[in-house]
Amino acid sequence: MTLFQVSQIVYVYNQCRYVDEVVAAAYAQDYDGEMEILLSDDGSTDGSYERLLELAAGYTGRHHVRVRRTPVNKGAAYHLDQAVRECRGALIVGIAGDDIPLPHRVSSMVRHWQSLGGGTVSMYSDIELMDLEGRIIAQPSWVYTGQHDLAGIAGGFSEAIGASCAFTRDLIESFPGFGPKLIYEDRVLGWRALLLGGQIQFINDKTIRYRVEGGVSRTHAQNLKDYLGNWSVKKNTVLLEDARQRLIDADHVGSIDPDIRKICERTIATHEALIALSGSRLAGREAALLRHLPRNIDRRLVLRHYLKSRIRWLIQSRINRGFRQNGGKVG
Repeated sequence: MTLFQVSQIVYVYNQCRYVDEVVAAAYAQDYDGEMEILLSDDGSTDGSYERLLELAAGYTGRHHVRVRRTPVNKGAAYHLDQAVRECRGALIVGIAGDDIPLPHRVSSMVRHWQSLGGGTVSMYSDIELMDLEGRIIAQPSWVYTGQHDLAGIAGGFSEAIGASCAFTRDLIESFPGFGPKLIYEDRVLGWRALLLGGQIQFINDKTIRYRVEGGVSRTHAQNLKDYLGNWSVKKNTVLLEDARQRLIDADHVGSIDPDIRKICERTIATHEALIALSGSRLAGREAALLRHLPRNIDRRLVLRHYLKSRIRWLIQSRINRGFRQNGGKVG
């Protein structure tokens, strides 16, 4: 049931260190309408939920503040899905528990939404970067400002910054709940907007301070071996769940172009092939490659990954052989 034009949701999981600052920033928004503020905890064990209750009890402003929690941690995507279904605003303006919304964030998002006609939309804005201690990191903006379309997203191209997203509640209510393994819900919300005939819009306005360390999207490979192995398995497993969710959503809507559906299926098969290659011992990679090549996959991407792994193995073999011939000494 929609009672407010906008709901601002603060998503928290084990971020007691930051909750006072983020909640204070949520309370300090300059939006002049009536707003729901939902402080949502995803089964924290560090006292975050208890602190949210205290902060809500101490609020004396004009907005409507509530606290909810998921008893057991279920991950960011499930957390968002459940919080949105429990809130009462037409436009959802979210903020992660370790980021800081700038004072005009809500009013900027509402204004741009209204300028687009107030219909189905997924929006994302420019951002300011900060480190773990909240110090601003000065660097040119790298946020994607171009267009998104169904074919591109079906193929895995989605450059919206989830931390700065705002979206209409129909992107949750018009679909089944997210799959249990989905992590990057922001990569699905824009897809859903286009499926429903809505828009994905970049807002050329810095509306949040984004903490660049920590969080579910901020992991990197340690070296080439890790990149071609464990890290690649983890990355493609995450992207595979994105791709599967997109196909589930497309089938739910039921009116998708057959060519777009084929791209979805190709993307799923490609991630499955990359997981099989990355997770295989070297002797098994040829078998994995031969097993997946006949499928509808991105052969160029899969073959490139295979060749990189073979070249790395050849280089490492030469180094090891030279090391043994040199009596185990370097140089």
